[in-house]
Amino acid sequence: MKHLKLAVAAVLALAVGSAYGQATEVNFKSPINYLNTNALTGFHAGGVAACEGCHVMHNASDGQAMTVKSGTGVPLRSDRTNSYLLQGSDQSSTCLICHRGNAGTNEFTVLDTSATVSSSTTNFTPGGDFAWLNVTGAGATPTPGNRHGHSIYSGDFSVGGIAATAITAPGSGTTPWRTGTSGTSQFACTSCHDPHGKYRMTSLAGVLTIAATGAPITQSGSYGLGASAGTTIPAGTAIGVYRLLGGKLYKPASNASASTFSQDPPIAVAPQNYNRSESGSEVRVAYGTGMSEWCANCHGNLHMPNTVTGAPGTRHVTGNAAILKETIAANYNTYLSSGNMNGAATGTYTSLVPFESQVTTISGGPDTLYGGAQSTSGTPAIFQATAAKTVMCLSCHRAHASGFSSMTRWSNLTTFLTTAGGGFTAQEGLDATQAQIAYYMRPVSATALTATGYGFGPNQRSLCNKCHAKD
Repeated sequence: MKHLKLAVAAVLALAVGSAYGQATEVNFKSPINYLNTNALTGFHAGGVAACEGCHVMHNASDGQAMTVKSGTGVPLRSDRTNSYLLQGSDQSSTCLICHRGNAGTNEFTVLDTSATVSSSTTNFTPGGDFAWLNVTGAGATPTPGNRHGHSIYSGDFSVGGIAATAITAPGSGTTPWRTGTSGTSQFACTSCHDPHGKYRMTSLAGVLTIAATGAPITQSGSYGLGASAGTTIPAGTAIGVYRLLGGKLYKPASNASASTFSQDPPIAVAPQNYNRSESGSEVRVAYGTGMSEWCANCHGNLHMPNTVTGAPGTRHVTGNAAILKETIAANYNTYLSSGNMNGAATGTYTSLVPFESQVTTISGGPDTLYGGAQSTSGTPAIFQATAAKTVMCLSCHRAHASGFSSMTRWSNLTTFLTTAGGGFTAQEGLDATQAQIAYYMRPVSATALTATGYGFGPNQRSLCNKCHAKD
């Protein structure tokens, strides 16, 4: 266990993250009111939430339906319930009762349910919008929607899951991706997130410990404890792990044949305002340590932390041992766009290519961490590349879904991401407008890029060059 003083705390929701000052009230018969203005509490509050927010007992009360959707063969206003007594007809559908919508209404939504992906409705969370699973696009070489992300199944909200032949996780060899073709046997939000949020962090003498039992969880694990709390979890209490992710020995109840997790959740701190367009500034998540190791719970064969550059048959290094090294760090800090290495040596961070800081201390919480609550000026040291910082899975991929194949943050199948005239190219079946949405509405302007160091320049090539500078 690393000696960590990384202060992490927040409200987490089932599928992607949670609400800052979560304020929503879903249409259940039971009097559960989720209105809460405290960023450190809310519905989940870092652990198991009010049971009737997700489950029902009888499916009817005073003649009113208790479930939001009827499910397969489960009539409303009856005493027959969905599997696992869920409000929705399957696990992801239950999560999406609250987590569907768009950032215009709630911070914590992860599935835009409008007919098309548009700039006015798309979610811009760091993890991405599951709506991309339903977007194949036009053009000559479109990427099928189910190649855009983790293909969760939701029968109630028309998210379709995966092809019948894909039964194991990529890079796993044996880890079941699903055990059936629909319903509760499919891959779901709960395949990664522990719906009951049992995993918790405690600290003693500066040592951070993660376990499924122990001191009671008093708040969650995504936004920092705040300047007044410092970096120490109060004695006798715990905080939830990042994004309610499953830890060691976790596996979803619906998939008995799944391999149990061998790694605990990563350490990370997210900004409180994380679901927004990046048209003018970055949304910076401070990834601390352990992200790739956690992803290896299912994708173990894709992780090669000790490979040698140039050796045959190996994969891109990733994980706590995959340090950037001096040349890569210098490239990252000074690279602005194709052919333009005139960025500040102190760092030109981009959320399109994040890295892990491997930090062991963060004092003061998120305001200090982000240079003043996601300040748009300057680059705090934690977001400056150094030889000690590391590549992780999320350096190239989004956690949920993106507009591109294999849920990458940018298109790896397109030579030019932007045009010579200051716009986006059509790519992977997306038109130029959809491509701009997939890049979270970033501007394209050589003049603005030179002046502010933000956005894209013309004729931008693959963002692999942010680290490798081959363009």
